[in-house]
Amino acid sequence: IIFWGDDPAVPQASGLPCIRVMEEDSGSPRKYSNVVTDDFEGGQLAVNHLLELGHEKIGIVLPQGGDSVYQKRRLAAYISCMEEAGELPAEPIEVPGDWGKMNRIRPIRENRTLLKQFTEFTALFCFNDALAGEVIKYLKHHGISVPEDISVVGYDDTEFGWALDITSIKQPIELIGAKAADLLVQQ
Repeated sequence: IIFWGDDPAVPQASGLPCIRVMEEDSGSPRKYSNVVTDDFEGGQLAVNHLLELGHEKIGIVLPQGGDSVYQKRRLAAYISCMEEAGELPAEPIEVPGDWGKMNRIRPIRENRTLLKQFTEFTALFCFNDALAGEVIKYLKHHGISVPEDISVVGYDDTEFGWALDITSIKQPIELIGAKAADLLVQQ
């Protein structure tokens, strides 16, 4: 069974070989083989793209209180790239909400602190396309033009991002599926 998610009962109870994609076991010992992407490299691609466009004041926008391994790796990539470019990495801008689940996205509530934080930068690297989309809508609502005033880069390259024409880091879904199938055959 190839599955995506947090430890569902069906694969475990089936007794069949299982490969989990896009999620990692947070605890030990590992229950499944996992196929994931390199979120550090993806974060580097996003930040380096903005640096190559000439941006020096780049911020990172993350879910408030999130501590996923993906969030940590993307943040580490941001810090690494900014330091390598001789720029001071900023503290992450944290936005309330459940940004990991597309069906739970809510608009960013009116918040002058967030607006002030966003506008301190000429570019923003957002945790994912859902968050990037809401940041763009929020900025436009306040008369700030994207990408003319502030550039925004998302992560995942989802249909959601395509609909909003968001620059995004692509997850290689076909390659992930092929690697998962190879591992499953090996098992």
